[in-house]
This record gives sequence, structure tokens and C-alpha cells, in this order.
Amino acid sequence: MDASGASNAGGQLSGSALAVTGAISGTTISGTSISGTSLEVAGLVSGSSVSVTGNIAGAAISGNSVSVTGNIDGAALNMSGQLSGSSVSVTGPISGTTFSGNSLAVTGVVSGSSAELSGAVTASSAQLGGLTYSTSDGSAGHLLKTDGSGNLFFQADATFPFTGDAQVSGSLIVSGSGLTIDGVMEHTGSYSVNGDINIKDANISYQENLDVDSASPEVIASLAAADFDAMFFDFVVKKGTALRAGTVFAVHDGSGTVRFNEVTTADHGDTSDVAFTVEVNGGNMELKATVASDDWTVKSLVRGL
Repeated sequence: MDASGASNAGGQLSGSALAVTGAISGTTISGTSISGTSLEVAGLVSGSSVSVTGNIAGAAISGNSVSVTGNIDGAALNMSGQLSGSSVSVTGPISGTTFSGNSLAVTGVVSGSSAELSGAVTASSAQLGGLTYSTSDGSAGHLLKTDGSGNLFFQADATFPFTGDAQVSGSLIVSGSGLTIDGVMEHTGSYSVNGDINIKDANISYQENLDVDSASPEVIASLAAADFDAMFFDFVVKKGTALRAGTVFAVHDGSGTVRFNEVTTADHGDTSDVAFTVEVNGGNMELKATVASDDWTVKSLVRGL
């Protein structure tokens, strides 16, 4: 049938080919079903049921239920029921309650309370749950990150060791065997390091002995003698309200001979029970404390050069 205007039917409109220049609607056509192998409409297709074995092509398609074995190709598809088919291709927007099928390709906007596909969803952009996803892929090993404003993007993960300059804002917390930087590191914030810090051939470490008793001299801190010619042991000794702080610095000649000295604050209370020595033992340069009473704590920041 070929008409330039509107079509009206009391029952069912069917045929191998239907071409309408005007509008086909459930109101204009007094029937519940429009079926055929091919339906081409320049105007509007609407009704309670639209069932086509072939293709539907038109400017606008709407209805409570649209079921197509072939393709639906049109500028706009509006419906309150369910859209289903093996292939759905729409240039304009799609809005409705439920979309389901093996393939759904939309150039415009898909909106509705539910969209379910057993195949893949392909779109030029995606926003889910208020989050806008990146439209370009990252490189291998990149992670999906957020800018805190609802935008997701791919970015390289921080890896160590790395070469070059590094700028860090906030707290830098590194756990593991070590952090190696070959270059310049600019940092605003705080560092939290659980381990040693090596600066070229120099070493900085924190060591402690929290229960120094009088039975025998106890090791407070140590470094490998073969790696360093000089060592500086910054210390604080404490027992109750008795405190003393200072530095014991020492050198050795590689043969076991050690020269050391201590520079210290005046006592807060009485710390005269604590005396320090430095000696080489088992290949290590050791700071030892000899005490005349029990339960002293000694903490030390050690620098090796």
C-alpha cells in the first residue's frame, strides 16, 4: 500500500512491503497490530503493538511494545513498554522503560529506568552513577583514577625505583625494602619512612634500646664498619624524669682502632648512671651503653659517612 496521507484500518495492516509518507498510529488506525516484512515511514509509527519480521525505518517510532526480528532504524524511538530485538540502530534519542537485545547502537541518547543487553554496549561517552568515564584508553599498566569531581581517567601508577624529578604534595608513605630516587625530589608535606635513608654513600637510620639494664654493656645502635669511616650517634637517654641528650661521634682506621667523643647537654635530673663507648665488634661499629641501674631507654639517630 502506498499513500501520501494518513491510514485508517479497523483490523490488521499487513503485507510484504508497506510504505507510508504520512503517519501510522494506533489512534488513526483503529487496530492493535501492524505487521509485515518491511515498514518504511516518513512520519510517525505508534500503537499498542508493532510487530515486524523485517526492518522498520522511519523518523519516529513509539508504542507500548515494539518487537522486531530484523532492525529498527529511525531518528527517535519513544515507548512506555519493552524494546526487544536482535539488532536496534537509532540515530536520535531512545527513551522508555526497558531496553533489551543482543545489539543496541545509538548515535543520540539512551534514557530509561532499565537497560539490559546480553552483548556489548558501545557509546562515544558514558556516565554511570554520576561518574563520567574517560573516552580514551590508557597505556598498559595504567589505573583508573578520579579527580574528585566525578571524572574518571587513566593514569600511570607510581612505581619505584624511578629516574628523573619527582614532585609530591601531601604525605609520602613508602613501605617495602627501600625507596631509590635518581634525580631531584621536591616535596611539600611530610615523609614517613620505616627503614634507612641512603644519600649516595651516606646513611641515616633510627635505632633504639628501650630496656638497658646494669648486667652488662648493651648495644644501642650499629653500622657496618666497612661502609663508613665516621659515625654520629645522636641520642637521648631517659629514666623517669631524668634525661640527657647529645651526640657521640666516632672514627675508625679499618684495623679495629676507634676514636670517639661525646658532646652532651646538662642533665635534667641525674643521668650519671649512663656512660657510652664505641667499639668495632663483628665488623660493626657499635654504640654501647653501660648503666649503673636498670630500666633506662636510649634512642639514637645514626648517621654514617
